[in-house]
Amino acid sequence: MGDKQKEKGGGERWKAAILNLSEMSANLESLQKILSRKAVFVDEETFSKASLITEQARNIKALEQRVETLERELDAAISSAAHARSEKRLAEAAQRAAELCTQNVTKELENTTKVFELHMEELRAKQEEISKKDKDIKLLEAIIQTLSRNGSRFLIRGESATSPSHGYEVRKQSLQFDLQQTHYLLSKEWVVGLAAEGARVLWATFLGVAKLQNLQMTIRSLLLIHLQHQLTVANSFLLASQGALQTITSEQMARTLGILLQTDLQPRCMLLQEAVPPSITFLAMTSDGWHPVGAVVII
Repeated sequence: MGDKQKEKGGGERWKAAILNLSEMSANLESLQKILSRKAVFVDEETFSKASLITEQARNIKALEQRVETLERELDAAISSAAHARSEKRLAEAAQRAAELCTQNVTKELENTTKVFELHMEELRAKQEEISKKDKDIKLLEAIIQTLSRNGSRFLIRGESATSPSHGYEVRKQSLQFDLQQTHYLLSKEWVVGLAAEGARVLWATFLGVAKLQNLQMTIRSLLLIHLQHQLTVANSFLLASQGALQTITSEQMARTLGILLQTDLQPRCMLLQEAVPPSITFLAMTSDGWHPVGAVVII
């Protein structure tokens, strides 16, 4: 079976070769006929000139192709140069934009530094104000402790005369609790921690310019809320102190005034001896200055 297939394939190849040979013979015959009809026999000089002209024509054609190639290369080089110039202009524009952005960032950093310094000054001022409040509250605590030694002579408003010690003990415990809360809120360690936290937040703001405004508003709102709370606590404490000192005998007030004259609360208390009856007015520090918060009448 395999031998038959091989013989069949060889016969087909022979047929194709014979067909090609017949076509070649036909082509040769037609070429011979054309040469016999159109061929011109010339001398050697004419043939050499014709050959030279033909060779020159081929050279000219090759040179024309070379010129066309060079022209295309020149056009490509010109377009590349134009593209390079455009890229250079874009790079210069990007450099100018980067320089402008650098200048803006530098200005923002300088402004941020100034704002940071202002906030630090505000924090120092608030810390000084809180320290003053702490001193005032300590002084009031000393006054209350001095007056508590003579508590048996106090007449607490709203309590009956038969049980003054019970009302005095209740009021004393309330004042001690208020003092503990006030000291906790106005302790120097807490203020230092607040200043350190504010400095840390402001330094983070200095590093991140994008969050500057939000952090400034947050710090200001926190400081305002904290100061308002401190002023409220201090005023409440002063009002409570006023309630505890509303009715004092003249002998006890004389001892108290002797203590006041030796402390820095002297400018903050006014003895109204011309008033009938004489009284002491207590002043509290607020954002607008010193304002009266209560008075003690001497009986």
